[in-house]
Amino acid sequence: MMTFTIMCSCGEIAAVEAPTRREAVHILTTRWSAGVLHKHLREKHPEEPLPSHSEIVSMILGKLIPVTS
Repeated sequence: MMTFTIMCSCGEIAAVEAPTRREAVHILTTRWSAGVLHKHLREKHPEEPLPSHSEIVSMILGKLIPVTS
């Protein structure tokens, strides 16, 4: 199992445990599409529009990195 992280422009970091990067993307996409990202944006970035599902996937693909020791 590996840890993958993604950092928001506000500095908040989300982490996920998954066997592969592909699975980590799937986990975050599912979690964030269920409303976690929208809640974060309403609280931390109220001026920003809510992203579409495809924008969420693109953001995760572009910013998700594995944690290395």
